Amino acid sequence: MSTITMENLPLEIIELIFSYLNLDLTECIHLAAVSKKFRAAAFRTPIPVRIPLHDKQLQLMAKRRIPVKSLYNREAALFVKYQVLSSPCSLLSRQAYL
Repeated sequence: MSTITMENLPLEIIELIFSYLNLDLTECIHLAAVSKKFRAAAFRTPIPVRIPLHDKQLQLMAKRRIPVKSLYNREAALFVKYQVLSSPCSLLSRQAYL
């Protein structure tokens, strides 16, 4: 009889498990460091994003194409609008707000 481990599960099941964890970007990065399979699942799981983000975080999200589940505002709306619309690694397309 074989043992079932997380590594033996299909990628879709691992993604489903990760989606129930409500990961933030930092937790997503930590899970991605576990294994190649976890990296693939973690970077495909939608995460809530608290804006504003640092440039390195925006670049990572754009490079890995990490899906955004929701946006949370931590700063004044004017600054957030500037970051979301003006960033070279913008999370949202300009068309969504124009």
